Amino acid sequence: MSEQRIKMLEEKICYLEDANQQLSDEVIFQKKQLDTFKKTQQDLLDRLNNIESSDNGHLMTGNNEIPPHY
Repeated sequence: MSEQRIKMLEEKICYLEDANQQLSDEVIFQKKQLDTFKKTQQDLLDRLNNIESSDNGHLMTGNNEIPPHY
């Protein structure tokens, strides 16, 4: 193998290693964001369930709806 061919392959390996690291960093970042979004969603669902189960929630559903003229 020629010296020029070896140098070209080494450059490609360096590029691929760098690209691989960048992709890995992006996956880690997105995983953290996804975990944050999941926790936020769960917190919102918990709050909604608490409001729905609370007597003071004043959610108007079914027979408890206020007529439109109010």
